[in-house]
Amino acid sequence: MTVIGEHDDPKAFLFSVMNDTSMDGKARLDAAKALMPYIHPRIGESGKKEARQAAAGKVAKGKFSPAAAPKLVVNNK
Repeated sequence: MTVIGEHDDPKAFLFSVMNDTSMDGKARLDAAKALMPYIHPRIGESGKKEARQAAAGKVAKGKFSPAAAPKLVVNNK
């Protein structure tokens, strides 16, 4: 069984509880649930706007890329 004092980091403690086969299943499951936000963040927490902007950047290449702006030249002759 894992002792709490062995770990300085709560995340490391939860990993050890989750991987300890001598612990009961409920404690291991609770540790896995507590670790989920650290391993797999929700899409809303990582930024929907950034994901949408990245997807738009992929589409805006090639055929659908914006045209270059016209060059304005002043001719004072």
